[in-house]
Amino acid sequence: FVSWCGEQSGLLQQGCLPKFASCREGMQWFLQQNRWREGGTTPQPGDLIFFDWEQDGTPNHVGIVQGVKNGQVYTIEGNSEDTCRKRTYEKDDERILGYGMTEREK
Repeated sequence: FVSWCGEQSGLLQQGCLPKFASCREGMQWFLQQNRWREGGTTPQPGDLIFFDWEQDGTPNHVGIVQGVKNGQVYTIEGNSEDTCRKRTYEKDDERILGYGMTEREK
């Protein structure tokens, strides 16, 4: 879902995010590009949010950050209970492993 959205928006072609099916591969790409923020930090709209449901250090799910307001992170996620949906999480939710920055910091 995230790679498809990246392709539709042109971010994939611009090199702002990789095409990936494995959350682990996607996370590794952002780490290697020095474009990773740990969970608990404040993401920017458009960043990818990586979740670790089992909290074992391995990403299990990825979504797109829609926005952040009042300590809440708003996301759009594919394959969320077999559908595409908007979700909301506390910014400090321990299931948030980190964020892949789709834009380079200025």
